[in-house]
Amino acid sequence: MVGIYIGRNNKSDTPVTQTKAVAPIQTSSLQSVEKQQFTKEAIVQFWTDHMERTFREELLVGKCPDPIINERCQVLMGMLNERYHKQLAVQMINTFNPLSEWILAGCFVNDEGVPVADLNIPASMRIHENLILTDGPELGEKMFIQTVLTGFLHELDHLAYGFVAKKGHSQEELVYHEKKAWAKTCELTLTPLAARKVSLLGNSERAYLDAWVKSGRDENSLLWDKFIRETYEEARGTGSR
Repeated sequence: MVGIYIGRNNKSDTPVTQTKAVAPIQTSSLQSVEKQQFTKEAIVQFWTDHMERTFREELLVGKCPDPIINERCQVLMGMLNERYHKQLAVQMINTFNPLSEWILAGCFVNDEGVPVADLNIPASMRIHENLILTDGPELGEKMFIQTVLTGFLHELDHLAYGFVAKKGHSQEELVYHEKKAWAKTCELTLTPLAARKVSLLGNSERAYLDAWVKSGRDENSLLWDKFIRETYEEARGTGSR
């Protein structure tokens, strides 16, 4: 079993050291939710309605209906067990990440050596709203689930391979770990998902995968470094763009 905890606050608890940033998003359709604040009740309801079954009853118990995602998750969970010898903890964050309201997920290893993966529910609500507006209720819901699942697997890539920056890390350290973790995510999760006859990859996932292909699938390429660096600078508002 995997421990699931709801309600951690980004402002007062252990900071997330790795993040799944959403690569360049069209914001014109987001005006209606740009300044929206979510109540605790709305956050819990969203988790219950749109995410709880996917994680608690499917992915985390090896029953995800998507065979590609399910198999990859099981491989990573096995690697986590071998590396940490402790149960994965999954935490639902109920406030936006202070670095960016579009940061969907993160991970860290706590002081007891427990690997922790975070899912930011307010950010998930924003992304869900965007996908429903742009792709319609049925397709938007499917794309949302795949976006959240691939984001979660990206955090497991960080943890399983040890690409986890230390608390108080520099931007250079962040870029180093993200280049390596996204290389794994692109090659082993996004590539097989994109090869399907009907792909549900969203714009963010496609942006990462396109950059990975253009870089020659080389995590040390200058193109890959440039893409990751610019993406994470933009996600945190520290870049020039």
